[in-house]
Amino acid sequence: MDVAFYPATKTRGTLLASAGLDDVVILWQLDWLLDINQILHYGCIWVQDYLQTHPYQSVFVRWKKH
Repeated sequence: MDVAFYPATKTRGTLLASAGLDDVVILWQLDWLLDINQILHYGCIWVQDYLQTHPYQSVFVRWKKH
């Protein structure tokens, strides 16, 4: 399994390419599938959960902000 991200250009939106062991490649047009607010919401939830379960990294992240 492999995944690649391709940023948007003037002629097309952002793409995510995924390839499986069956030699099938799927191009996902992310602007058709995902809402930016949804992405930010889930990303914040993931980071919050990660920092709660990894308190040492949480201290490091707070230190890097200042």
